[in-house]
Amino acid sequence: MRRYGPCIAFAVVLILSPAAVVAQDYKVDIGYTSLVQRLGGAVPTGAGVTVAQIEVSDTPNNTFLPDPSVFPGKTFNNISTGGGISGHATGAVGTYYYGDAGIAPGIPIINNYRLDTFGSTKGWIGTGELLSLSPNVPFVQNARVESHAYAASVDNFGPADTDIIRRTDFMIKRDQVIVIAGTRNDPGAPDPLLASAYNVITVGINPIPRGGTGPQSAVGPTTGEVAGRSKPDIVVPADATQQFPSNSTAILAGASALLVQTANGISTNARRVETIKSVLLTGATTEEFKVLATPWNRQTSTINGVTFREPLDRRYGAGELNIDNSHRILTQPEQNASNSLTLAR
Repeated sequence: MRRYGPCIAFAVVLILSPAAVVAQDYKVDIGYTSLVQRLGGAVPTGAGVTVAQIEVSDTPNNTFLPDPSVFPGKTFNNISTGGGISGHATGAVGTYYYGDAGIAPGIPIINNYRLDTFGSTKGWIGTGELLSLSPNVPFVQNARVESHAYAASVDNFGPADTDIIRRTDFMIKRDQVIVIAGTRNDPGAPDPLLASAYNVITVGINPIPRGGTGPQSAVGPTTGEVAGRSKPDIVVPADATQQFPSNSTAILAGASALLVQTANGISTNARRVETIKSVLLTGATTEEFKVLATPWNRQTSTINGVTFREPLDRRYGAGELNIDNSHRILTQPEQNASNSLTLAR
């Protein structure tokens, strides 16, 4: 890949999937159908929520943008400038992020970035957002959700990868941006960029609803930057024929935008990234994994001489996305912190 800034160049960048068609009944599996049945015309759509989409560009053709003709009424802001239309950005991500096949078709504004830089253009890692390996802090962002549907590494957890991960965690906390990153579609460890980041919500895939014969996404715990983090955080179910982390990343990003719209009408605390991440993971379901030879469970690990129970399953995280559960949790009255609380049954 091209070089930018001081001594930084991509070693490997992999697109997670080609454009894939996902059966609409995935909406039943993730609880969206029940959400619509419960709320009717009041169901949130992501309306009023600005999002960002970060894509790896096809090097020969410099393509990383969704096709605006597929998404009438949307506003696309090309922060990185230049570039052409990408099938991956359009079909595998955009369609299930803010398009009609997703669950947040009301998203109005999408900021588009290429991950890397070409000449003087503004890549997300470099002068477009993070300003990695520079003395400056990342630019303040106006997007509330970012999707990162790729697998990449600069220097295999060297100074560049570490700087990118830590800047991302800083940006998430400072700007309250929900960053969704996909894992690889293979059983290896989560990718250093960005699936290992502490504040990122890392999403994998669950092939079980379609017979369990689909691909398996990467497993945790993490091995770089800070080893031992439980990743992925959550999974999205697979399609009858195929499903890839790109689609799962887009679906979870759309679910996050749906919750952000809901939270905007509740309180500042409801809008916080910690709250949105918490309700996504708390609402996830685990009964789907009982059919597995090795079902959902938390394993015991020892790191630096300390033995502990991992908080999430290594492959399935907190479980499978259920947006209806998460929406119910988010919209419950806020409770004050207490050592004990009696709840009415």
